Amino acid sequence: MATSGEKAALGEMGQEATCPLCLDFFEQPMVLSCGHNFCRDCLAQLGPEASCPQCRAKVEPSSACLNRALANMVCLVKRLQLSEGAQEESSGQRLCQEHGQPLQSFCSREKSLLCPGCLEGHQGHRLLSLPEAAKGYKDLLDGLLEPLRKEEQKLLEQRQAEEQSRQECQELLAAEKQQVGLALESLQELLRERHLGWLTEQEEKMEAERAVTLAKLSGEASRLQKLMAQTERKCRQPDGEFLQDIQDTVNR
Repeated sequence: MATSGEKAALGEMGQEATCPLCLDFFEQPMVLSCGHNFCRDCLAQLGPEASCPQCRAKVEPSSACLNRALANMVCLVKRLQLSEGAQEESSGQRLCQEHGQPLQSFCSREKSLLCPGCLEGHQGHRLLSLPEAAKGYKDLLDGLLEPLRKEEQKLLEQRQAEEQSRQECQELLAAEKQQVGLALESLQELLRERHLGWLTEQEEKMEAERAVTLAKLSGEASRLQKLMAQTERKCRQPDGEFLQDIQDTVNR
């Protein structure tokens, strides 16, 4: 049975996994430039130019990207709420598949869980209790998470800078197109169209190049968010389950 604290934590996670517009679990959560999240379908109802329903900042819904970390958390909350005995089951003592005895220690050399029947095959190895081994690896993963968070912040800042640069270029090109239009009013229509056409081509080229850059930054940010989400979920696992494949997690 989950404790009151665990139920409260699950309730808070449920709130974080709820869309503020439809008041249901997020479906394909999209993050706006202001940092707030909404379902993809809910966001589509705001129109091409709108204000964030939460902070009222001017945003472009079309520039929102999928928040994979939040999507993963929503899936986790759904599974926890659907499985009433999930926490009881996960907190139960794991048994050795070979000997059927409780797994009580961890071999630091071979990175494996051991029961009393396994000890003979690990003589001379450094053995740790499950809490001791889990704490060591959790400290290690916490250290690995920090540079990931910094890298994510760096990517988000680069993305914001790219978006700002794109807006400034669009404004400059729009002003230039207007000046060209006024300057060439007295000239032949063909020359005017060619000049404006060239400016439009340059605008499209720059937009295409920036779109590629933004897509790469968004993809890398999403990858880091997914990796952090996986690592954080790993750290919340019971010691036995946490250590089961810990080396693979560290290598990632």
